[in-house]
Amino acid sequence: MQVKPIDSSAPIHRSFFNSERVDLIKQVAKKTLIEAVVLGAIVGITSAFVLPGMVYIMIVATAIVLTINVLVRLGMAELTYRQRHNPTEAKKNIIKALNWVAPCSFSVVASGTIGTVIHETGHKVAAELFYKNPNPRITVIPFQGGFTQYTLRGFSNLGAKLGFTTTDILTTAAGSIAAVGVSTGLLIAGFATETSHPELSKYFIVSAIISIAEHIFYALSALWTSPVQLGHDFVALSLYGISPVACAVTMGAIPLVVKGLFALGSLVNSYVIHPSKHNNVAHLQAV
Repeated sequence: MQVKPIDSSAPIHRSFFNSERVDLIKQVAKKTLIEAVVLGAIVGITSAFVLPGMVYIMIVATAIVLTINVLVRLGMAELTYRQRHNPTEAKKNIIKALNWVAPCSFSVVASGTIGTVIHETGHKVAAELFYKNPNPRITVIPFQGGFTQYTLRGFSNLGAKLGFTTTDILTTAAGSIAAVGVSTGLLIAGFATETSHPELSKYFIVSAIISIAEHIFYALSALWTSPVQLGHDFVALSLYGISPVACAVTMGAIPLVVKGLFALGSLVNSYVIHPSKHNNVAHLQAV
């Protein structure tokens, strides 16, 4: 009996659904399940404030996002598998880019739903603080905006102390303050978890940036909105001399400031934790 020698140059045929691919697909299923639960909770909370018959818009949007993200994750899983066995710079760059797709699509849905609830909740809380029994009611129109209605029956004790102008400014600005405040918190959480939880960090950072970007556009839109549209927060604020452009610039600076503070903190830590390394560099440069 003849024994044929093994040709080491011949390609090794692996089963498509081998254990390595199955593990990657399981990771896709796990991430999709977590995302579906979170989006379901977001839709559930937002549905308490939407106009009748508009819940289906959020459900359809959620289904579309989950479908897109599943397809993207499956593509990433296959690219990851191939990169392990045949690494190339092109695959590496594509995987890096695709890593941002799911956080982006997730954040668009979150911003158009729960993000609006947060904004309007700011108005609601301010109205309850400054006025007597205002009975505020939040209405959300998914992916379009929302509004808060309340009844003016006089000032609360705090409102009376602050006066009409201050209470009106604070109540009007409270929506954007609440939304941008939450976004700032997400940015801090995102930059703080970049190393320990890189994927979660992307969701935090992208959600924050999208929300801030929307509020920057909202502020700038006051420049071409009729001055009689007092339901527009930044048109109303402009009547008190608060510039929409100044508001937009301030909000746009927040991500840069937060990132800068983290970069400064990392630099300081590197000198405190590894001072000898920097001393050696300085010594070499001196020599």
